[in-house]
Amino acid sequence: MDSTDSMGSAIEAVNGKEFQGRALVVNEAKPQENRGGGGGNYRSNNSGGRRGDNGYGRNRRY
Repeated sequence: MDSTDSMGSAIEAVNGKEFQGRALVVNEAKPQENRGGGGGNYRSNNSGGRRGDNGYGRNRRY
């Protein structure tokens, strides 16, 4: 039996069957598409730390 035939048989045997109250959906695995680079950090260069005024207005110079 060819691996393509056995794959198709396995998909047909399991697809649509119920498991723990839910219907299974079985598809042939395909290579993942290249969707481009990562999104990066939305804060860009800001690390989220304290600002130059030492936080909540303390130690300000007037």
